[in-house]
Amino acid sequence: SGLHSVFAGSLWLGAIDNGGQLKVAAQTYRQTGNDFWPGPIDTVNVTTTDSVCAKYDRIWNVNRQMVEEFIQRYGDADYTIPKDILEWPGNGDISKGQPHFLAPFYDKNGDGIYSALAGDYPAYDFSGNQNCQYNLLGDQTLWWVFNDVGNVHSETGGVAMGIEIHAQAFAYRAGDEVNDMTFYQYKAINRSTFTLDSMYWGQWIDVDLGEYTDDYVACDVKRGLGYCYNGDTLDDLPAGYGLHPPAVGCDFLGGPLANPNDGVDNDRDSIIDEPGERVMMSTFLTYGGSGPTDNPIGALHFYRYLKSVWGDGVPMTYGGYGYNWPPDTICKFIYPRDSDPYGWGTGGIPMPPWSEESAGGVPSDRNFLI
Repeated sequence: SGLHSVFAGSLWLGAIDNGGQLKVAAQTYRQTGNDFWPGPIDTVNVTTTDSVCAKYDRIWNVNRQMVEEFIQRYGDADYTIPKDILEWPGNGDISKGQPHFLAPFYDKNGDGIYSALAGDYPAYDFSGNQNCQYNLLGDQTLWWVFNDVGNVHSETGGVAMGIEIHAQAFAYRAGDEVNDMTFYQYKAINRSTFTLDSMYWGQWIDVDLGEYTDDYVACDVKRGLGYCYNGDTLDDLPAGYGLHPPAVGCDFLGGPLANPNDGVDNDRDSIIDEPGERVMMSTFLTYGGSGPTDNPIGALHFYRYLKSVWGDGVPMTYGGYGYNWPPDTICKFIYPRDSDPYGWGTGGIPMPPWSEESAGGVPSDRNFLI
């Protein structure tokens, strides 16, 4: 259709090292700076080079059908191996301190060296024993690797964390709602010499639901979902969807393991501290306006947003626009509507529904952070 629902998005990461130093890596719009660069990290010197960035400044694009055909035909004289299979980055350069194993692959001869000419291929599972922590997922998959040590953090001004991230974006060919979804899996590896404590991981999104000037945002606390919807029944043409506009949402399907015995219902299933409990969306905010609730400036401002605190250190409060709103009930989720009947975000104190409409907000350009 040529219509779009998301303008930009990026990961936000923040932590405290064992020397007490704040470290932040985050991204918004590249014209304001960069905190991330392509490629793996030199694990000896915790750095990277321009040549490594240039080599990995790409996204490898494969799909199951392509790989299945490769398995059947890679030895045929009239078959041309697709570029992304032939150049799949299965191994890093150990002479540069990179990890030996990089992008996941099936090693046909077991020698540990990726070679499509020897029958190795990107690691889709065709045996029925899929390992979701290793295999490629979906029917189409994009794989890339990036880091936060390539240069000065000109977006946040933060100190580099030494994080290397192996990412795959994937989608399924399906006959139901899954066909309208894209999925993202990130494997974050701490390549630094520091332990990282008080670590927060966020997904930031600038949502432009068709015509971007008439949007609202909200969250579904029970489902762990942040979403954007149109501020009225008509999304103005030509950029908009017209009548009956859709909504767009973002959900954590598999968050980190919860701290054992923390006494918190992290997955909001009414069971506390069960084995294997994972953390759902733990905060939701949208920012704009001025001062401490505006675009983050500086590493501490980014980090505070990740902790559901405004830029000046004031906690979010329930009602209004979430800033200094009486009766000063501290909250973790802005605009939950009626999705938090048990007060998960307000210390177990149930509160009345709260939305942008009830706060008197005017539909406009929106972003959110989960």
